[in-house]
Amino acid sequence: MSTAATADQCGARRPGWERGPAIGIHRIPCVLAEHHQGDHANAFAQQWTNTGTDTETPDTTGDEHMTREWLTGTLPEPTPALCIGCERHTRAPVVVRCIQSTSGPGTTLYACPTCAPKLTPGPTPDHTVLRRR
Repeated sequence: MSTAATADQCGARRPGWERGPAIGIHRIPCVLAEHHQGDHANAFAQQWTNTGTDTETPDTTGDEHMTREWLTGTLPEPTPALCIGCERHTRAPVVVRCIQSTSGPGTTLYACPTCAPKLTPGPTPDHTVLRRR
């Protein structure tokens, strides 16, 4: 079953129909003649007032974060980590190795950008174990 209006039907939809659930009676367009006067009505005889919103631009709900201020605002402070090379806190931690645990969560060891090239990296979750056959 299609909810599209035919060429001789009005086809207007209820104001706010695009904000509702993907399936529902609120999405069914007006089935009255193309240039009718008065209220709109769908195939279930539900009526709504012609508020002139049929030609307005679609609602942009959800775009309130798409502003220059929100996108370029201050970033949250990075989580400091203890460097295993120089044993100082760093705000730019580099993952050196991950230690798996058989009971409980594993441990991730970090290094500062200065010490990281000097340390031998160990296995991380990104590494895959290759088995010989």
